[in-house]
Amino acid sequence: MRNSVRTGRNGHPKSASSAKRRSPRNIPTLCTFPAPEAAGSCPSKTPAADSSTATKRRSLPMTCFKSFILAFALLLPLLFSGCGYHIGARSLVHPQIKSIAVGEIKNDTLEPLAASIMRQQLCERYMFDGALKLKNKGDADCILSGTIRSVKNTTIREDDTDNDIYRPAEFRLEVELEYTVIIPGRGKPLFPTRTVRGGANYQILADPTISRQNALKQACYNTAKLAVEYTTEAW
Repeated sequence: MRNSVRTGRNGHPKSASSAKRRSPRNIPTLCTFPAPEAAGSCPSKTPAADSSTATKRRSLPMTCFKSFILAFALLLPLLFSGCGYHIGARSLVHPQIKSIAVGEIKNDTLEPLAASIMRQQLCERYMFDGALKLKNKGDADCILSGTIRSVKNTTIREDDTDNDIYRPAEFRLEVELEYTVIIPGRGKPLFPTRTVRGGANYQILADPTISRQNALKQACYNTAKLAVEYTTEAW
């Protein structure tokens, strides 16, 4: 039997290697790709990725809130300084005025001890306020002096239990103080003369004199409190 030799188009015999290359058995297998997911379906995520994304989303508002609080805390002192307010016990008067003295308090009324009680209450209120340091007249930057213009005692409630005889059961005592503040060596005061009023209610219990003295002290306290506030804040 004759061996048949396969020839090509040009009549030349084909080599075994060429025939082997064209053999469909030796054709490499094509790479297979996964089928595309259906339209509208979300890509699958691992649980770790989901938890990480959720944590980032939760932490984002908290980070923004902390940044806002920090910025507000930094701007708060600037806002107060720009408006003329100060944090803590600090006077709103001229920065060169840091101390005050309580000078003479005159009494134009017939109420005994009114001037001494008023002066004592003024000193205590300046020490409690702390905006201006209380000093002697020779060392202070400014001096407060004033005059008690009136001390009024009025009935605000009556009692009719004693055989229809109306007797005063409660009184109100009011004190009027006129004051000014000057700087030593200057004739012009820091502000025009001001007038403040303060009062207190009292009842006559055992001793009318003691009840009236306590009411006078409370009325002078309320009056001195207003005078100190107007001196340190309402310029």
